[in-house]
Amino acid sequence: MSRITLQRIGNAAGWGPAVLAVFLRTIFVWFLLSGVVIRAALAAKVEPAELRIWSCAFQSAALDREMRFMVVLPSATRETAPVPVIYFLHGRGRDENTLLADEFCRHALLASRCAVVLPRGLDGWYVDSPVVAEDRFAQYVDEVIAVAEENFPLRHDRAGRAITGWSMGGYGAAYTFFRRPDDFAALATIIGLIDYPRAPIEPPGQNYPVQPRFGADPAVWRKLNPRWQLARAAPRPLLVAYAENAPERQMNEAFLAEARAHGWPARSLRIPGEHVFSVVREALPAVLGFLELELIPPSPTPPPPPLR
Repeated sequence: MSRITLQRIGNAAGWGPAVLAVFLRTIFVWFLLSGVVIRAALAAKVEPAELRIWSCAFQSAALDREMRFMVVLPSATRETAPVPVIYFLHGRGRDENTLLADEFCRHALLASRCAVVLPRGLDGWYVDSPVVAEDRFAQYVDEVIAVAEENFPLRHDRAGRAITGWSMGGYGAAYTFFRRPDDFAALATIIGLIDYPRAPIEPPGQNYPVQPRFGADPAVWRKLNPRWQLARAAPRPLLVAYAENAPERQMNEAFLAEARAHGWPARSLRIPGEHVFSVVREALPAVLGFLELELIPPSPTPPPPPLR
């Protein structure tokens, strides 16, 4: 559509020059951002890491740097019909290869009937920082989903997507789930900081320092805290796995109580231990199994043959 045509539309609608200018700028920015996502998808560099595991690098427009994610497919080829997909966000200090580098976790991912996408998250908390303008990690997650769906045989619909993560990635999974409420069938978290950011509470051992990227305004914190989004979202299948002796135990229990108060079919898995990777390893099979059942419901059992 040309600029002249858009001007004619504005004139017909009775818009003044100022309103028309804002409209034209909005249309221009929309086309520009759409082109950025398309170019990123087309420019993605996909390489096989090993059988059924792929590496995908692309230039992130949101972060203005090259970023990478790993993909585990349930088959050895990308030439298949789209399959259900689990987006799995890593914890702070980890990366997209952490689960694949652990033999037990790697085996669990390869055993899944779903594809699994493992993005590199750096220390970004999967959120657009309200105080660091260049840290647009929520937009980056959106890019990962778009690029993954463009380059791999993944389902694009809500019924075919789920999201999970551990620690910082548990926060990121919950935050992304509520930020994109129409895009995921189910949510699971493992030792996640899912009542966060928030002011300290008693007892002192049940807190985690609010990171500088979240700013210092409690009103902003509340908007970024997944617990306070539960009331505004339609209930979906939810699993919260947490450690008995971890500093975020109370966060998980508060989140579960809030979810159940709003009618969410929330399930919990309480594991002995602290905020350590061994708890992630222990919870992983249950989390993958829970999400797979939501994405690939079991076929109904056929009735028995009639008696003769």
